[in-house]
Amino acid sequence: MSKKVYGRQEYQSTLSGAYAMSIHQAPPDSCGSALFDEPDPNTEAVVELACPDAETVNVLGAIYWSYKDLDESVSGGSIGVFSGGSVPVMGLDVVTGGPGYLPFVPPWPFEAGSSIVVHLADAGPTVTGRLKIHAWSE
Repeated sequence: MSKKVYGRQEYQSTLSGAYAMSIHQAPPDSCGSALFDEPDPNTEAVVELACPDAETVNVLGAIYWSYKDLDESVSGGSIGVFSGGSVPVMGLDVVTGGPGYLPFVPPWPFEAGSSIVVHLADAGPTVTGRLKIHAWSE
């Protein structure tokens, strides 16, 4: 069994080698369904984990997304991750409808006192996007 520290939490893995990188025990989402957004078609999905104080560290474990297109014309899909709401820290293009999943192993701790904001861009007039993040505060 190995122990690793991500952010401020300690996680244990009973696996070793390559498999230890693919599985970790993480706390549940601290806000549950508040970390999910499914807006109307042609609208950006936005999920935010706010930071309650300057000492708290928010941790991002995974991003899940999908696009559902009624006319099969997904275009311009992308995901943006922002620290503190406005500082871009990662962006990627989404070229198919999905679903898609981006795990962070180890989980990605943000700077203390910073919120995590994830955007799923609108991808067309008939496209509905779904966005969920697995994140928590420590």
